Amino acid sequence: MTTLNETRTGSALTDDEIRAKYEAPFRHGAGLADSRAKRLAAAHFIESLREDGIPISRACRIFGMPRSSFYYRKENALVSVRKRLESNLELAQRIRAAQEAAGWTLGSRRVAEALKHDGYPRKPGHNQVAEVMRSAGLGPRKPKEKA
Repeated sequence: MTTLNETRTGSALTDDEIRAKYEAPFRHGAGLADSRAKRLAAAHFIESLREDGIPISRACRIFGMPRSSFYYRKENALVSVRKRLESNLELAQRIRAAQEAAGWTLGSRRVAEALKHDGYPRKPGHNQVAEVMRSAGLGPRKPKEKA
């Protein structure tokens, strides 16, 4: 026989039991450096509780996150990841063009400088250029060793 609490929430555990069972992983996610990353980790954690049969509204209430914030984080996280990937693909194409024009001799700082003067609407910094170059394998060629 199911209790009213089980019928309403889908779980026979009380809020305190759920908090005790899941608090350690939740606190682990909250130890991240960036507050944006903390909120995103909390949203991912609450989403994972859904797989255990705990409704989103109850999990948000237990761990102190407004439901609207949970859905906002979930939606915006997907949008921002997609935008970042599209942006990085475009940046990789621009880096490839700059490297080909210079004979594959430029490092990330010079590529970033070339992109700034090339009329590229978004002005990427050298760290972002280095990250994209590394991930796309667009680094400068190594000079041949002299014998």
